[in-house]
Amino acid sequence: MIILKGNKIGYLFILFGLLGLGAMIYSYLSFGLDVVSRNSCTINSVISCSSVETSIYSTFLGIKLYYYGMAYFSAIIVLSLLVVKEIRINITGYLIFLLSIIASIISVYLIYTEIFLLGHICILCTLAHVSIFSLLILSVIKFKFI
Repeated sequence: MIILKGNKIGYLFILFGLLGLGAMIYSYLSFGLDVVSRNSCTINSVISCSSVETSIYSTFLGIKLYYYGMAYFSAIIVLSLLVVKEIRINITGYLIFLLSIIASIISVYLIYTEIFLLGHICILCTLAHVSIFSLLILSVIKFKFI
């Protein structure tokens, strides 16, 4: 069994933050700027980023969800750097945990929306969801919230 202690978990926070941020930036480039082909992550009729990213569920308060994702993952990366440097570890831990709880709740809703309302799965969204749930689990392990 691998036991993660100290700054190793902080580096995993950064890794999952970067994975999620990368997925959000790719979504932005594909669907916001139209720099990358929209069909690049469409595999078949079920696995289709285009169907999810262009749906009515892809915005909240008139803002595309990838902007919220970029803000969340950027905040996690900054907070993770504080964890690695062991700066204000208690407040940083609570912030990471709180943000990850909120993001996880939203992710559960978005997964439900993808599968049951749209009938499509977005690979980029799935990568973001996995990153969010991983960050939540890591924050529980690192900061012993349970």
